[in-house]
Amino acid sequence: MINNQKKLILIASLICIFFVGCSTISEPKKLSSAIPKGLADKGWWQVRFQINWPQKTEPVWHADLLLAREIISPLLSEAAEDITLWRFHRRAARDLAGHQFSLLIYTTPKLADRISDELKSDLLLADLVKQGVIKKITYYRTNKINLPQIQDTCDKRWSLPLQKAWPYYIMGVSQMWLEMIEELSEKEIIKKNPDTVDDYLCYYRKINTLLTDTWQNQGYSAFLHHLNAIFGYQPVMVYNDQLMRF
Repeated sequence: MINNQKKLILIASLICIFFVGCSTISEPKKLSSAIPKGLADKGWWQVRFQINWPQKTEPVWHADLLLAREIISPLLSEAAEDITLWRFHRRAARDLAGHQFSLLIYTTPKLADRISDELKSDLLLADLVKQGVIKKITYYRTNKINLPQIQDTCDKRWSLPLQKAWPYYIMGVSQMWLEMIEELSEKEIIKKNPDTVDDYLCYYRKINTLLTDTWQNQGYSAFLHHLNAIFGYQPVMVYNDQLMRF
């Protein structure tokens, strides 16, 4: 009789343990929405350089190259360890923004402040403004991080996975573009070091011609084809609504 009671108690205990265990296992875990550790104090900051673009003329695209290599590149190299992401943005349209070259960096407000201070004290940049090459420079405010997420500067029409991954892609593109400018600047026909703003503009006009030639004659194979290969040569929808492979 006593043995039977012990057996019943043991069975009841096991049943309780089973149901408690099941209720614990079935409870869904809440996914954290927090910014990953190490990025919590960082955000996106953007400096915009509006290039003078007189009516009935072509954009001074080579001014972008001048800004990138002579003024911005040294700052990026100096602070490389503390910048998580960075990229360039180039555009030219007959609107209020006009021809604009931008630097975007994902870093701490402290470093963003330091970079803006160095830009404001750059003598070549001051000369470009003084001589009318640059109409306006718009600096960020660092009193508050308004764009803390990696995807905050992406096109919101894209899927979220693409938004989160794309900043790494475009940083690589920007780095490659800057490296090509560096490599092309070593060519013998433009080896002479510039002194004045006009010299700089002439110097980078030549580099821009070489850069454009590279894009037009080798871009299909080097860029479009290999990007298509990464995605398994699947066709992509383009502006004329036709599927294409590269």
